[in-house]
Amino acid sequence: MKQVYKLLGWGLFTGLLLSWADWSKISYADITVKKKSQESLRSSESQKAPTQPKSRRISPQSVTAEKSKSIFQEGQILYVKTEAANLRASPIENPGNIIDRLVRETKVTFLRSEGNWSLVQLEDGRIGWIASSLLTPKKVKQEEIRTTEKSRPQTKAREASRPPQLPPREVSPAPSPSKEKSEEVAPAPPPKQVLIPPQPEAGSPVQTEIKPSGQPEAGSPIQIETKSSDQPDMRPSRKIRAPEDMVFIPAGEASLGSSEGEINKIAQRQGVDPSELVDEKPQRQVFLKGFFIDKYEVTNVQYKKFVDATGHKPPRHWEGNVYPSHKADHPVVYVSWEDAAAYCQWAGKRLPTAEEWEKAARGSEGFIYPWGNEYGGEKVNLVTVDRGDTSPVDEYKGDVSPYGVYDMGGNVSEWTRSWYDSDKNSYTLKGGSWYTELYTARGAHRSPGLPEYELNIVGFRCAKDP
Repeated sequence: MKQVYKLLGWGLFTGLLLSWADWSKISYADITVKKKSQESLRSSESQKAPTQPKSRRISPQSVTAEKSKSIFQEGQILYVKTEAANLRASPIENPGNIIDRLVRETKVTFLRSEGNWSLVQLEDGRIGWIASSLLTPKKVKQEEIRTTEKSRPQTKAREASRPPQLPPREVSPAPSPSKEKSEEVAPAPPPKQVLIPPQPEAGSPVQTEIKPSGQPEAGSPIQIETKSSDQPDMRPSRKIRAPEDMVFIPAGEASLGSSEGEINKIAQRQGVDPSELVDEKPQRQVFLKGFFIDKYEVTNVQYKKFVDATGHKPPRHWEGNVYPSHKADHPVVYVSWEDAAAYCQWAGKRLPTAEEWEKAARGSEGFIYPWGNEYGGEKVNLVTVDRGDTSPVDEYKGDVSPYGVYDMGGNVSEWTRSWYDSDKNSYTLKGGSWYTELYTARGAHRSPGLPEYELNIVGFRCAKDP
């Protein structure tokens, strides 16, 4: 009987349990399996989910550093990958700091970066900034492509500080250097006291008349007479003694600058942007006192005498104190404004003003080019002759001014002592070079040059007061 009650109890308990399971629609086994499945699912998801980085504060300095990180390496060879790219004097986008405009495939060497700009060096030694996005380490074409648009340094370079002035120094009397073919030739003695020439009447243009008397000996003066072209000068003429290899430019009116019409004419004929020539305006007449100016640009052999005598640093492309072979009579290049001013001071001279230089180039009639008002195929060392380098300073006979001054149209651009603008950041460069186009050979052409420029297209000549 007890067994019967025991069985009934177990049966009742079992029935209640089954009824509860049926009501919840889930069995104990199902609960266990689902729990395990959910735990395994969470575990697998946690393994697949990426670890979220901890938030951090980013300083402006770190952002700048990340942006400045260069994609190129120092010394890496790069190429311009766009149709054109501006070479700038500073790492900012400013129309006034363009040094040159480079074409596709121009080869450069990477130096360093600043923000989105890369400092590069061209094959001719010039240094400037180019937007990094315009450069590529891969050359698309195999043939070498020359730069076809060689524009002058553009206006108003603002980033340079005011140039330090050359400190006064004790200068011992030194012979005036002359153009020589070898270094063994002794320098000429210093010039004797000269007489001030008779001044023409106001408004009358001045012409020079050089009387050749055979080949002069070293140190012998060149005799130049001055006269008015309007009427004969009845006063006794005075002879001007010009130092060797210098030319006397008589006092009188000088035609400077260009008119709006001349600028538009040149721009249309030669495909130049007129905005590049606006610094030549206005056209004006000024009176200048008489002065002497070097007949030739200062040569390597002349500059070597200065380096040897003073210990001044030589140009950076020389090997020590030795200039490149076969270039004794080529104009010295890679000289800064201070280098040029120091040489002229040592020689007992000075740099010419931009106005003096222009008068010596254009003559009393104010020619557009040193040789006249039109280009008739004259031989001038510009990019058009495809020489690709400097030339001896007396080689191009077509590039001679009315006063007999050589290479005022081409060969190398030249330093002057005049500021380029009122900001006094740059000096005025005058004349074209072997690297520039025909329009730069005009006497009115001018461009800015930071005083620290050391370029293979820039040299100088000296001037002297009577």
